[in-house]
Amino acid sequence: PDPVFVVDQRLRVLAHTQRERAAGLVSASGEGILDGVTEQTLAANFVRSGEFMTADGRRMVGSTAALPGRPWAVVAQVPVEAAYSTLAWMRAVVLITVAIAIALALFVGIIAARRITAPLAALTAFAERLAERRFKQRVEVNTRDELALLARAMSRAATDLEASEAKLQEEAAIR
Repeated sequence: PDPVFVVDQRLRVLAHTQRERAAGLVSASGEGILDGVTEQTLAANFVRSGEFMTADGRRMVGSTAALPGRPWAVVAQVPVEAAYSTLAWMRAVVLITVAIAIALALFVGIIAARRITAPLAALTAFAERLAERRFKQRVEVNTRDELALLARAMSRAATDLEASEAKLQEEAAIR
């Protein structure tokens, strides 16, 4: 199929990239995009675009437009594979980019969750030890946020509880 050519009202090729086709006034009536085109449609500022089949069964994408003031039309067409090849490539690029973004988001989410849950697990374990009246240990959380403040407060509370417990045991021993 020819990429670009000009036809007259009888669908003869007037201009073509191959000089022989234009010189011989070869008929282009077998081109699918020209099905149903007549001298009247060319005179009425005819425009058509879309996908179509050529006479030899190839799928094409093209456009035809009548030339104002002349009973001629310009035809531009390319095979469907060529027309849509960049779309297929772009689709693949977008899918790969989305997959990478999802993987990266999951990785960052897992790391962030671990940074939050590890200190919480340490604080929870420490609170359980305090509930069991084991006041000797302290909790250390290596963050720079409210969890570190909470860990220091709980460690101070453990120190105070340890001192209170020792004082209670001392008084109980005196009685």
